[in-house]
Amino acid sequence: SSTNGRPTPLRREVIVHRRAEESTLEELEICGGRGNGVYISMLPLWMKEEGLAVGDRMVYISGDDVQDATYESCHFLIHCSLVYGSSLAFIVEHDPAGLQKLPKGTRDNFFVRCEFNYVNIDSGELEISRGDVLNVLDTMHEDRTDSWFAFKMKGSQRTSMAGVVPSKNRASSLVIRRRSSQVSRDVDMDEVV
Repeated sequence: SSTNGRPTPLRREVIVHRRAEESTLEELEICGGRGNGVYISMLPLWMKEEGLAVGDRMVYISGDDVQDATYESCHFLIHCSLVYGSSLAFIVEHDPAGLQKLPKGTRDNFFVRCEFNYVNIDSGELEISRGDVLNVLDTMHEDRTDSWFAFKMKGSQRTSMAGVVPSKNRASSLVIRRRSSQVSRDVDMDEVV
């Protein structure tokens, strides 16, 4: 079978065992994310020896389907599994052509509809209103788990308004605090289908 004229890559399982002498994961880099697929873009030698390759697109990580997962989700599944566990099971498809299509630094690419108002507190944060649609391009902006980078949308077009917005988890906690203080009765962000 084929996808867009290319043969469909075969899936394979690779189990990576943590090695005491290889406690760092600094040489492991992933790119892509929701809307793009998540790819391995750089690997330490010991993970190559276990069977992973640059250009592998992740399908499952430790049994979790990551085909539509965010960059942030995949990053934490990998890092937490190898920091707190002894091994990590991947199901991957070798797709170097898919990796090459991604511009350097690409992470996520999906849309959310805001279901609450948020006034920028820190410089660079984007002011959002209930009903705004955002194109989220990074779920770990500057490697922070509490911030996403997004553009505001107007219809099907990106506007020039871009900046940092609260991550889904941070937005949920902001809403909970608002509700408990009776400041707002708004709800958190839901994904646009």
